[in-house]
Amino acid sequence: MMEKYDLAVLPAPGQNDVTDFFLNTWYDLSFEQLSAMYQIDSKRTPPEAYTNDNLLGTFNLSSIHDKFVVIGGPCIGDCNPYPTLEALIEIIYVTESARALRVPGIVFAGVEEELLKGTDGWAEVARQLRSLTKRISDLADSTVTFVDTSHEPVREEISNALANFTTSVDSFRNLYRIGKNQSGLPEPSTRLLAHQRTVMTYLPSVCSGILGKTVSSVLACENIEQIKAIRLASSFANGAVGQLVHLPCPSINGKRHMYWGDKREKLFISGLGNYKKVRRANPLSKLVWETSIPVYLRKSTFEETLEFLFNLAKKS
Repeated sequence: MMEKYDLAVLPAPGQNDVTDFFLNTWYDLSFEQLSAMYQIDSKRTPPEAYTNDNLLGTFNLSSIHDKFVVIGGPCIGDCNPYPTLEALIEIIYVTESARALRVPGIVFAGVEEELLKGTDGWAEVARQLRSLTKRISDLADSTVTFVDTSHEPVREEISNALANFTTSVDSFRNLYRIGKNQSGLPEPSTRLLAHQRTVMTYLPSVCSGILGKTVSSVLACENIEQIKAIRLASSFANGAVGQLVHLPCPSINGKRHMYWGDKREKLFISGLGNYKKVRRANPLSKLVWETSIPVYLRKSTFEETLEFLFNLAKKS
């Protein structure tokens, strides 16, 4: 018999053993230390009705005004041939924020940035992510636009924005390494260009061009590993970019953020072999996964939820 949902929710993020376990394991720093390092408001005061058990805090929330949009999107580099559970959760952060705040949302899929790195096979991944975004936003009754950055008008919008900046490329190095050890592997010029283009997607001007209407500020709904990119974007946009800062999705064994884990420690929305992987998962990882999924997407067991989400991804 498959395990039933444990409906217990996490205590206040940033002040509980679960959050501290993962932050200390991954970054060798406490929540309080990370908050001080990246100016995260540890009071965790999101606007209006938005709540999420895995919300760590906020960045620059006071600068988010009228005519704002919520944006985010999965890191898709490990989503081939199927989206990961983490990619799904990153989409949910946007659809739930758009629903709660009653503002438009954008889910970016960085297909162009993956192509720059010399990889291919992203058309089917983008199709699955687009389907997930549409189905989940419909169920959430939120207005969310899925954006593939390889589409010509979007690619041109981002390129034009990038051409207006003369910031040193060094500002974009190790952009997604946080904590005590921020020096990663050497990054080729193509990867740095991908980083630059990603930062442009947080700019209100770029979001305005993509949606075809005025966007005055942007609220990014992302995990804490995006904080350096969002802070950089905010500096380019006169402070008009903020963040709802979330805990990254844990890998199956919990030793790493899922994106950085090896393939055996990733959970894919594939309908293949998920039951066995879920049953061997670190209980704390599973708790974070479960509390990231809104009630209206849950089935009687987590395995059945994964199957339901897999079927959403398959729909065109």
